[in-house]
Amino acid sequence: MQNHQKIRALALITFMAGATGLAAALPAAAQWNKPVKAKAGKTTEIYNVGIYNIQYCSPEPVPNITRMQAQNGTIKTRILSAKFSGGKCKGKDGRFLVFFYTPNPGFRGNDTAQISYAFRRRDGMPSMRAIGQRITIIVE
Repeated sequence: MQNHQKIRALALITFMAGATGLAAALPAAAQWNKPVKAKAGKTTEIYNVGIYNIQYCSPEPVPNITRMQAQNGTIKTRILSAKFSGGKCKGKDGRFLVFFYTPNPGFRGNDTAQISYAFRRRDGMPSMRAIGQRITIIVE
């Protein structure tokens, strides 16, 4: 099973375990403050964010990304979807903003990635709810 498939499965389990509200942050290995392992020269998923309102079974706007940086590599994002396998939203697609890390050519060792993003507030106010993550990546 590829890493993004594992994360989608984790995300579905997390959502069905009771996540509610505008959107739920669903970190990859960083969820348990464990470093993410990556292979030199390969792209690896390091983090993902649910952008789905499970209360209403509807997609939410993609958050604004305010920072994506790694000391020894690059970070890119993609939006992926997966069907809910149970619960109130069974059969509907959930969307996830997924962050991928690619180490610089020849780099091996520990790297640190920093990502920040902000969701629009639910009440329609112009301010946003900001979230930041620092993720340790071990490149082997």
